[in-house]
Amino acid sequence: RSMIEKAKTDTVKNAKELMEAYSYLAYYNLVQFKDTKDQQFGLKSIEYCNKVLAIQPADPGYTEKAKAILKDLEPKIRRKE
Repeated sequence: RSMIEKAKTDTVKNAKELMEAYSYLAYYNLVQFKDTKDQQFGLKSIEYCNKVLAIQPADPGYTEKAKAILKDLEPKIRRKE
């Protein structure tokens, strides 16, 4: 996570690096969720996808990947109400 912490010092300049890091973490947690069915991995994946989508300027490659992960995960996650 140290790369993320460094990139967060200038989120505009480092937007691409942040999107890359968050996308990796979203995908990693997606794979863990699919392997273990542990809801916490699914929730973490969603959290990282939302971070990708919040970054401006957006990068279409990363935003499309994040949207695809969310579309795959959201029906499978039980949220605490």
